[in-house]
Order: sequence, then structure tokens, then C-alpha cells
Amino acid sequence: MLAQFTTDSGIPLNQVATSSQIYTGNKSIHFKAIRKIYPEIEYEDMIFYDNEVGNVRDVSAGVGVLSVHTPNGMTRWVWEEGLKLFRERKVE
Repeated sequence: MLAQFTTDSGIPLNQVATSSQIYTGNKSIHFKAIRKIYPEIEYEDMIFYDNEVGNVRDVSAGVGVLSVHTPNGMTRWVWEEGLKLFRERKVE
């Protein structure tokens, strides 16, 4: 799936991502585990996409990660919207 999406410079994500994880439990706990693996990456530098509203709310409120709801799955539009929100959040 990562090959479908690119960085701003056009590089497919599967060529730049150091980790791709799928976790079936509590997403806030998963993000805390990710921070233990990658302590140099702050929550404010992460984006979380999910099709379940509860997971989006949990991660956003629980650890402060920008969370984007994907009710119809991951699409290019949702991907781009998440990046736009991320850029706007970084400017604030």
C-alpha cells in the first residue's frame, strides 16, 4: 500500500518509510510503543490515518498525534488532506 502514496518530491513511501505497522489493539498504546522504538520522533511529527472514528479520537486525544478519519479507506484525497492538515499544524 505504501507504494501508492508519495512524498512531496514524488518518492514512493515504501522507499522512505523505515517502519510500517498494523496493530489491532488500542491505538494510543501502539503509538506509545512506537515512541519507545523511535524516541527521536515526537508525536507532533506523526500522522495517523484510520477508518474508525473511535481510533481517530483516541489517538488524537490520547497522545496528540494528528489523526485523520478515512471512512472509505485510504484514498489519494484523504492522504493529501492529511498532509495539508499536518503542514498547517506545523505552521501554527
